[in-house]
Amino acid sequence: MLKTRLIAAAFLKCGNKILMMHRGMHRELAPGMWAAIGGHLEPHEINSPQAACLREVEEEAGIRPDMIKNLRLRYITMRDAGDEIRIGYYFFGELETFPELLKSDEGEFHWMDISALTDKPMTFTVAQITAHWLNRQNNNEAWILTANRADNRAEWTRLIEYQ
Repeated sequence: MLKTRLIAAAFLKCGNKILMMHRGMHRELAPGMWAAIGGHLEPHEINSPQAACLREVEEEAGIRPDMIKNLRLRYITMRDAGDEIRIGYYFFGELETFPELLKSDEGEFHWMDISALTDKPMTFTVAQITAHWLNRQNNNEAWILTANRADNRAEWTRLIEYQ
């Protein structure tokens, strides 16, 4: 039976740095990969991926919602992962200062220069998002990414331009 996995995650900027998590080697999904902060949607969050994103960021990193400015949905992803369809909601936001971060059993947090963002090993989907975003940092568009597992092909569709 085909399953779906719903996730919500945030990429948070502070100045010319972006907060990333280096996932622990013990993780079931994407061990050792670099990722945004996030996780699974709870059943009551199905209609509110932003609430799930904010909950995950606070649980994992200790960053409260009131600390995040300009949080916007920038990417919705759909990928065939073989035994499941993974649907992701990726938000981008800003922090005014570098907060003290919690220790996480998910992995280690690092503030990375935005210019070095694509230098780390990432899942196909996260690598596609970061490369796409680097060329569009200063616009207000949201995009849909569909990815084919068989050939790692990515197709982009612009969803909306915020006013």
